[in-house]
Amino acid sequence: MNLVYEITPKFPHRHIFLVKATLANPNPLGQVFMLPNWIPGSYLIRDFAKNIVSISVTSKGNEIPIKKLDKNHWIVSPCRDSIVVEYEVYAFDLSVRSAYLTNERAFFNGTSVFLLPIGFEEYECELVVNLPDNESVLGDWKCATTLSLKTKKATSQTYVADNYHDLIDHPVEMADFKVIEFYANQIPHQMTLTGLNTAVTERLKSDLIAICEHHLNFFGDIVPFDNYLFLTLVRSKGYGGLEHKKSTSLICSREDLPVKGVTSISSEYTKFLALCSHEYFHAWWIKTIKPSNFHEFDYDQENYTEQLWIFEGFTSYYDELSLLRTKILTPEQYLTLFSQNVTKIQRCNGRYKQSIAESSFDAWTKFYKQDENAVNSIVSYYSKGALLAFVLDIEIRRATNDTKTLDDIV
Repeated sequence: MNLVYEITPKFPHRHIFLVKATLANPNPLGQVFMLPNWIPGSYLIRDFAKNIVSISVTSKGNEIPIKKLDKNHWIVSPCRDSIVVEYEVYAFDLSVRSAYLTNERAFFNGTSVFLLPIGFEEYECELVVNLPDNESVLGDWKCATTLSLKTKKATSQTYVADNYHDLIDHPVEMADFKVIEFYANQIPHQMTLTGLNTAVTERLKSDLIAICEHHLNFFGDIVPFDNYLFLTLVRSKGYGGLEHKKSTSLICSREDLPVKGVTSISSEYTKFLALCSHEYFHAWWIKTIKPSNFHEFDYDQENYTEQLWIFEGFTSYYDELSLLRTKILTPEQYLTLFSQNVTKIQRCNGRYKQSIAESSFDAWTKFYKQDENAVNSIVSYYSKGALLAFVLDIEIRRATNDTKTLDDIV
């Protein structure tokens, strides 16, 4: 294998991952490495390289000089033999976007921890994930990811990825988590629950099956995965999600999950199921069907598009609509949610100042960097995009005598 990564949760109490990247045939004129500045699906420059606290390079046991070129690029001195880049990454971002390590849990996205050797973007990669020793962590840790498993040992697991782009599209969770397993249209699915909770897993499993089968049937023959994984972190307070092609990373509150003795559906549980629905829908709608300039990401800088209102807005329309179609919600419950979204948009003065195309384009500097004036100057491409999807759906139905819907376009 030409490009091999190895990651170890080395110092959980210091939140330090140790990463090694071995490159068999580096550029003999000097190999450049870079770390992405952002993660696809979250449109903000996050400067992940700031978390690299040390870095060194060796070749055949001898140290090779490495020089930093800018905030996220390094160049290794000319070398004709295999090189090993070893570096430490500080990981204490408790979100779905970066990396996190304590004695209770390890989590990472590849964009936060894996240096890319420039020129080797399309090369097959191998990843060795080392489990920590039991004395340094709490519980019996397991590893969950949708990367293709090559080999499995008691203390490590080895995965392969088609290329760097594939490598960073599979987040990895290590912890003593619960696992919910189920099939949707004969396709294996899992949800992991990391963190203390008393969720009624059978109800959660039943609702997830209904949502997943709805989306699978909605898109028909197009299935971009052979298995799917919901990685869920359960906290006292929290909410968020980030889509990947075969998985999603989620954060929820304990109160968002179904509990024993309660058969009705709470607003909190509705919100969590809508989040699952939203991120699962993205496996098709932005991970597979996407804006033209998202087919080849530039991880160094902003990737602009005016179409986020289509991809995020339409997904926001269908995430709650699918709960109605699967009868998880009644028409009255769904219309209450929909009216709340309409009210939220109508109360936002920013809708007079910014179009949803502009909102999409300026996501990098406005939507993800909101200040006290945001309500007066911007509009959400999520919420207003969902409202426009509804209007388009109604107009298509009216113009075609209910023979066609927005479903026929998406």
